Amino acid sequence: MRSKILFILLLNGCHENEVSISSSLSNKNEEKYTLTFKYSEEENKILKEVEQTEKYTFSYQYEKDHLITKEEYDLVYEDVNKEIPNNQGGYYSFGDFYCDLNMNQDNKFKIGFQVDSNYTFYYTIIGGEATPPTPTGTLKLNIEDSNNYIYDKPDDNESYFYPGEIITLHSFPIMDADLSMYINDEFYSIQNCILIEEKFIWEYSFEMPNRESIVSFRVTY
Repeated sequence: MRSKILFILLLNGCHENEVSISSSLSNKNEEKYTLTFKYSEEENKILKEVEQTEKYTFSYQYEKDHLITKEEYDLVYEDVNKEIPNNQGGYYSFGDFYCDLNMNQDNKFKIGFQVDSNYTFYYTIIGGEATPPTPTGTLKLNIEDSNNYIYDKPDDNESYFYPGEIITLHSFPIMDADLSMYINDEFYSIQNCILIEEKFIWEYSFEMPNRESIVSFRVTY
């Protein structure tokens, strides 16, 4: 009889340990909290939730009372930035992360934020479509100006023009000399002196020939 009582006590002791271990594991699981970042739309400086935003939703788990480091803060920004749409050069970016839809400045995700609960932060994507490219012609104009007299030469990718298109270039004056312009090695003209904002500037104007061309500038006396 005595042995039966001892066996029952041993069983009860095992059961209590099991409950204790289970409770301890449960508490440890509850030590982690989740921060979720969701895309939202902005209307009159108020955010609103958007359906079907899985692609723009990010979740991270942290220990209870963890303070967000700069590396963790940067990681969230990098992850969200990867999913921002790009419209062939369009400018898009996102603002701050707010844990309320009223964009309260006191409830922003930031370095040092204390993770003491589960939070959902909202962000919005701002920007616009790409500016349509400036139409350019099909004939390349090469400008030879080794001394950089011409101060408004077009960039290489903008040096394409249509036949007959008027091209205007400018230089600062040179003392006691002319700066002559040649098109395809043939003399075309010297400078035309004009006044801009009370300063004298030399101007050159010509029509784009019907073929790829070279315009060059040479100092003449």
